[in-house]
Amino acid sequence: NKKVLDLCAAPGGKTCTISELLENNGRIVSCDLHKHRVELIKSNAERIKSSIIEPLNNDALVFNKDLGVFDKVLCDVPCSGYGVIRRKPEIKYKQPLDLTNLPDLQYNILNTAKNYVKPQGKLIYSTCTLRYDENEAVVEKFLENNKNFKKVKSVVMGEENCCHKLTPSKHFSDGFFFCIFIKE
Repeated sequence: NKKVLDLCAAPGGKTCTISELLENNGRIVSCDLHKHRVELIKSNAERIKSSIIEPLNNDALVFNKDLGVFDKVLCDVPCSGYGVIRRKPEIKYKQPLDLTNLPDLQYNILNTAKNYVKPQGKLIYSTCTLRYDENEAVVEKFLENNKNFKKVKSVVMGEENCCHKLTPSKHFSDGFFFCIFIKE
């Protein structure tokens, strides 16, 4: 009966995976800023016959008190996408100025998301990029300004902290970043 919030969810792949992991038991509020993308979430939820996914048109930058609090909040934020450049080579043509505001946007989404996390709940921040400015720098700023959140200590891929940079390997995996926080 876990309550999960996926703040930047469209098209809903992670939401559907969460529903399957919860064995369709609990509640998942799955949000996106754009109504047409919320329809994608709805379509994917119907495809897997999930009854616990609640697609919602919602701005991740604006706190919505009506949503309540959750056991887990996922922020897979908009990013430069450099970790998936192998599959999306057009990413290399992005202008550097297009990336300037991304860390502020990411931080602001994360800073809004903290309001939905119940005490002892988890906040997950992730990107599909390898840029320090979008990953570690955002996490450092968040921890500096939110003393009631701590990084979860765990071992993943042999590293001894919760912030992991997984880089593309000879096995052609994508690069991504994630950090798990717990609210004290």
